[in-house]
Amino acid sequence: MLTKKESKAIKHKIKREVSAAEESVTNALWSEHCSYKSSKNWFDLFNTEGPRVILGEGEGLIDVGDGFVIKLGIDSSNHSSALNPYVGAATGVGGIIRDIISQGCKPIALLDCLRFGDPSSAQQRELLDHVILGKTSFSNFIGVPNMGSNLAFSDEFENNPLVNIMGVGVAKQKDIIPLIASNPEDLLVLYGASTGLETISVTTSKDPDKNKQKSQVQKGDPSTAKQLINATLELRDKELLNGLHDLARGGLSCAALKMAERGKNGITIDLLKVPLSIPEMTGGEILTSESQERMLAVIKPENKDKVLEILSKYDFKTSVIGTVTEGNTFIAHKNESLETNLPVDFIINGVPEQKRKVLRDRSKINYSKRITKSQDHPLIEILTSYNQSSHTPLYKLKGKKEKRIISSGQDGGVIKLPNNKLLSITTGGNSYLISQDIKDGAALSTLGVIRSVISSGATPIGMINSLNAGNPDKAGSYTEFVNVLKGVAEVSHKMNIPVVGGHVSWNNFGKEKEKFLTSSFIGVAGLIDKIKDHIPNMLRDEPGKIYLIGPDDGFLAGSEYYRRYGGDGGEITVDFGLELQAKELLQLLRPFIISCVDIGRGGLLTTLAKWSIQSDIGLNYFYESEDLSFSWGEHGPRYLIQIPKDQEMKCLMECDKFKTELEITPIAQIIKEKKFELSDGNSWELSNLKKLWEYPFEKESIK
Repeated sequence: MLTKKESKAIKHKIKREVSAAEESVTNALWSEHCSYKSSKNWFDLFNTEGPRVILGEGEGLIDVGDGFVIKLGIDSSNHSSALNPYVGAATGVGGIIRDIISQGCKPIALLDCLRFGDPSSAQQRELLDHVILGKTSFSNFIGVPNMGSNLAFSDEFENNPLVNIMGVGVAKQKDIIPLIASNPEDLLVLYGASTGLETISVTTSKDPDKNKQKSQVQKGDPSTAKQLINATLELRDKELLNGLHDLARGGLSCAALKMAERGKNGITIDLLKVPLSIPEMTGGEILTSESQERMLAVIKPENKDKVLEILSKYDFKTSVIGTVTEGNTFIAHKNESLETNLPVDFIINGVPEQKRKVLRDRSKINYSKRITKSQDHPLIEILTSYNQSSHTPLYKLKGKKEKRIISSGQDGGVIKLPNNKLLSITTGGNSYLISQDIKDGAALSTLGVIRSVISSGATPIGMINSLNAGNPDKAGSYTEFVNVLKGVAEVSHKMNIPVVGGHVSWNNFGKEKEKFLTSSFIGVAGLIDKIKDHIPNMLRDEPGKIYLIGPDDGFLAGSEYYRRYGGDGGEITVDFGLELQAKELLQLLRPFIISCVDIGRGGLLTTLAKWSIQSDIGLNYFYESEDLSFSWGEHGPRYLIQIPKDQEMKCLMECDKFKTELEITPIAQIIKEKKFELSDGNSWELSNLKKLWEYPFEKESIK
């Protein structure tokens, strides 16, 4: 609801009492979801510029050459997924799909970051299964592949799961549709599902039957979503759209006002022409409903018949509901009643500034480490943990295999673009690492996602972020958010990767209401100009060694090992100089590398074991080190590369020419036996190791 300060500001501006509909609209547009009033003052810290960033048309657009662009989008559906996991997750997919098509881009990939409590709990496992089923069912129906899922568990997410969805789209640059209403007398066309009472809480009807029909969770419809994709791309191809916006948070009022403000125009809407699923909705309810699968198009009057003819082919509602007007006024009327008469620029930009306290000593979040009592080897203990075990058994619904997908995995993959270049896309984040050192932990968490893209042979060209935080009214939570954002922003500058869009989710709560594990989820896109330059992430069965590229010292803090066993974690540090050197060295050695992975969650030995299991190729790890951080630390930059035997000398000679503080160290070799062997004498059959790795989620499947 509006604060006293906000209510006073709007009354002062319009110099009269605010109508019920105007209060609903202002409440929606000035909410955290729509205005970013508690976070937007910090966005200037990001690096948002780069030679490939397309400015002025909207968000998330990146030039990938040959007249093509990609669009990146990310959003969360945390609260709706907690209330109704299947519907909430499906709705999250539908929302990001509409964000992608709203600028004329064809959706080509989905990714997600999911966080839950302990999945050994029946309640958490059921929540997990239904979220995965909801998002997978939706994406499979509309035919957009899920390229990766970054999944992790912690007790702190027990009462507040995090469901963040990332989308990727592609279009010719000439076909991009602006998010704008720039020409007075243009018509507004609403198409898609009918408007209902979803998520409306700003008004309360006196009709109890209507109140029963209100829903806290928007319900997505994959059938309508698929038709929206096809209809929008058809309108785009026939050049019938002057502007377009999806209806998401804030509903019709938010979409219309944002397009009007960008075009420096006004908007007039006839609410009687809005197709309704619930009779006798109030003006405020119609304007702020968050019913799913709806788009608002801006068209020339002379194209009206053509547009309506195309949209009539699809099984959804279509209506011309208003016009773009000269001036700066948002008018909505119903019969003879004037529901809203508001200044556009003030509603979009006039929310009073939120001055919040940032603490000085908030560098670490108190986090409960769980010390294991198991006598198993640490590799088995970590490899079979819920965070590190295989998550494949969770995905019972398999999507259609697409020829354009070159590779896909748990966090991301590589997909072929229409211009025959390859796009490497990954998403992820490390909430536990952030808890150990908020700013530097956030930086390292971001770098971990970037390294995944670099390891595929790609050059990062843009990133997008979703920051999930607690209550902004609490100084501690707000300080954590600010420090996380600063960590991500520093990476964007130091690594010269522009942030092209993002999202902030507030009011998440942990197991204890005031405690939340502030999380940053990053999506990174990288470009590979030629298919031959792609580095596979699977081992090749041919003689040769595995080399480690990275520093010879590190730390345990923030790692899975430290989380389980404790000990001396050391100080979390970030070295951007080494990160850039490692990126350059990998590019230099590209002609010799036949496979590469970055070392992330679980550390070196866990990464090596997973690599061996997934590739079904035996490895002998012969390197000996008593430094626990070498084997189990998750610091960076560290990459594992496979060099064939006949290329080793040439590779090492090339390394000698490169001036760097990084070490390139032989640590393992390919063996004929299907085994994973360690230098401490432990050895496992790959078939047995694979069973152990896959067992945690296979054993507890809920039907």
